[in-house]
Formats: sequence, structure tokens, C-alpha cells
Amino acid sequence: MFIIEAIPLQHLPKNVSQVLTYYYKEPIEKGSIIEVSVQTKKLLALVTSSTPLENLKGDLKANAFTLKKINKIVSASIVDKSF
Repeated sequence: MFIIEAIPLQHLPKNVSQVLTYYYKEPIEKGSIIEVSVQTKKLLALVTSSTPLENLKGDLKANAFTLKKINKIVSASIVDKSF
């Protein structure tokens, strides 16, 4: 299991975090486009990091929210790694 951080490609309200956290069964390459659910909407997002669950277990237990699963991977790494 991997924890995926992503930035939505659509504007979110200012009071909502602009970096979203989800989980997925395998690592997703940085720069990939994924589809995620935010409340009742489905949005596209750009993956910024993919971290194994074992590295973040303590941090996740302290959170008051639960993570959602990524809906699907739309395209693999469209952004160059050096960017």
C-alpha cells in the first residue's frame, strides 16, 4: 500500500488544502495524472509523491480523517522528472 500526494488540476476553495492525500495498492510515478474524488466531485490531479505506508504509519494514526482510494490512473508520468 502506498500513500499518494497530489495537487488537483482544478481550483479548490481557499479554505481547502491544495495538496490531497490518497492511497493506492502500488506506487504511482511522480508527474502522473490520476482521478480522485473530492466530496461528490471527480477531479484530475497531478501526483507529487508516492510513499510506502510503512514509512508513514505513525503519522496516519494521529490524523482525524480517513484516506480515500484513488479512482484510477489517467495517464502515466506526463511531466518530466527534472521539472
